[in-house]
Amino acid sequence: MDSRFVLAMGTVKEIVSSAGATPNLWLAGHSLGAGMALGVGKNMTKLGHNLETYLFNPPFTSLTDLLMKWTKNEAVRDIISFSCSGLKAGFLTAAKVLMYNNMSQKDVHDPFVASSN
Repeated sequence: MDSRFVLAMGTVKEIVSSAGATPNLWLAGHSLGAGMALGVGKNMTKLGHNLETYLFNPPFTSLTDLLMKWTKNEAVRDIISFSCSGLKAGFLTAAKVLMYNNMSQKDVHDPFVASSN
């Protein structure tokens, strides 16, 4: 483990223990900080503390990245890229249809709900 993560984890544990049973504490981070907040939040959940967490552009590994590492053949790489893009588009379309069908009329006109897509 990285020493900065260990320091962050220790600091959050200390703050949670000093705050009492229901701490009013948020974890937040951007980019690498979001990755650290995600790790700290997962570890705190394992310890029984569910902390509200806000992550902005956390680093992630996509399925496409993993599959691309398996081959150097350009034709296979193109097929992987095209297939993954098609799957993403299909899932996005299905999610939008399901979300819209489950919305009330009030939610359809709520600017926050509309922008959250």
